[in-house]
Amino acid sequence: DLLHTYYRDLYVSLIDSGYYIDTAWGELTHYDLSLYSTLILVDPEVPYTTDEIKYIHMHTAVGGLSLLAAADWSMYNLADTKKHLSFTDPATDTLLVPSVGGSNVHALN
Repeated sequence: DLLHTYYRDLYVSLIDSGYYIDTAWGELTHYDLSLYSTLILVDPEVPYTTDEIKYIHMHTAVGGLSLLAAADWSMYNLADTKKHLSFTDPATDTLLVPSVGGSNVHALN
């Protein structure tokens, strides 16, 4: 997910305060994190690789990079609640059943 879409108020506040926001695409190891003051992780779709975790840790623990994780609720096992989260799309009259509940907090952990 993207900061400017899912956390628009935070994004606008940072821009209004004079910060520059860069969106990383792909593996974080391809970016020189020493050039940044803060890494904002916004609801990742897939878990980070072992190399990415080590890279982030190195830059936060040793390099002084600040880390902000932005996520909302998470439900690991939806088996019992899928029916409560299902809804009918009015445009297609199709029943939609979520495969994941909320954010991918497990990838952030």
